[in-house]
Amino acid sequence: MEKTITQTCPICGGAKLIYYTTCKDSFTSGEEFDLYQCEKCQLLQTTNIPSKDDLGKYYQSDAYISHSNTKKGLINKVYHTVREYMLNRKANLVEEYSNIKNGALLDVGAGIGLFPKKMIEKQWDVEAIETSADARSFAKDNFNITLHDENYWSTLLPESKDVITLWHVLEHIPELNAIWDRFHTILKPKGTLIIAVPNCSSFDAQYYHKDWAAFDVPRHLWHFTPESMKQIAKKHNFQVIKELTMPFDGFYISMISEKNRDSSFSFIKGFWIGLKGWIKSWKRQSESSSIIYILKKID
Repeated sequence: MEKTITQTCPICGGAKLIYYTTCKDSFTSGEEFDLYQCEKCQLLQTTNIPSKDDLGKYYQSDAYISHSNTKKGLINKVYHTVREYMLNRKANLVEEYSNIKNGALLDVGAGIGLFPKKMIEKQWDVEAIETSADARSFAKDNFNITLHDENYWSTLLPESKDVITLWHVLEHIPELNAIWDRFHTILKPKGTLIIAVPNCSSFDAQYYHKDWAAFDVPRHLWHFTPESMKQIAKKHNFQVIKELTMPFDGFYISMISEKNRDSSFSFIKGFWIGLKGWIKSWKRQSESSSIIYILKKID
């Protein structure tokens, strides 16, 4: 029997959300969380999530790579190998699509501070926000970089930033519409917003379904498709000017997904599915495991 809930979709206001699947938290708790999909715009959202005060404990794991620097296990070693290449690519994207050198940048959800560090090295004026106290401490102790907590939002002046970046962060933020309003207020006219998120319409998402590692419940609250991203951007006066694939994400996510399934030879099987997804994304970008959206502020 079809299950529905009455909560309203934050993107389109649709009132009918249909049960999609149930996913397990494979990193910390082993708890299960339901995903529901808006019938109108197809946004997926995690339901029955913990309170905001309790969510922090679900990030307390060495396996949660963005809040740690662990190299334990073959998959994490591969992640570290690719990471430096991706940091350079991200920095180049910022300069290419903002058409600015040494501008003012805000990085939201900075993790342990690797991307702010990279942009500081390129002589950008960087401020960064990170909710995890442990990650902020790591950045300070290891890179001498100050990351700010959520209270820092209130100090940011209107039209003060050339670029705002979120690398796999938007899916974590509870107040979805409020954060987009902040982006628009803080960016300068024609400012650049760069958002990378998992793509729940990708090949690997459809292949693994409830075991897809990028559902990452309950840390990921929202699960976007290219269409739902365009809709929320338009709602908040942004225009998507470019979509770019993140080819390595599909390999990493597929390997973790195989591990979630307790598969034998998870590295090899995950690599094979990641390779299939990568090949498919050559022809159809919507098959890519993650997508980078380049957006411009519309005044």
